[in-house]
Amino acid sequence: MTSNWLPPAEFMATVPRGIVAGALYVTDENGHPVLLRSINRRDVWQVPGGVVEEGETPLEAARRETEEETALIIDGEQPLLVTQFSLPDAQWSIPRLALFFDGGTLTPTQLDSITLNPSEHTEWATRPLTEWERHLPPFAYRRLRVLHEARSTGRPAYIERRPGHE
Repeated sequence: MTSNWLPPAEFMATVPRGIVAGALYVTDENGHPVLLRSINRRDVWQVPGGVVEEGETPLEAARRETEEETALIIDGEQPLLVTQFSLPDAQWSIPRLALFFDGGTLTPTQLDSITLNPSEHTEWATRPLTEWERHLPPFAYRRLRVLHEARSTGRPAYIERRPGHE
């Protein structure tokens, strides 16, 4: 019997590369999602978060990115709400794995203290979940609904994004 085992360094050279990201889902005291508008594409609204850097976990990346993007420090427990796997598409040539954690409820004082990083976002907004539908592409709105449901039920969810299946 022939062994297909490879030493870790050789095996790693054979597997696809990908991106791992972490994000925090936060709401106001009425349960309305708080999203940030991207400076690069005005039609993109997103929860705070970003790519995991060397030596950090997805939750650490979510906290760091939230602080960098909003000046908010969110600590304590942040349970996992949603895991999203995205296959490569026309824009992204490698797969992406994003973990969305519950960043909790922001107080009016916290909302007032949001200071956006002007190199990343132009504004933030909080709206009732159903109002976000007209501001988001279909998949982004679906993800927002899944985040809301996962928080409401306490059951984490898994979603996939496939090219051509928006």
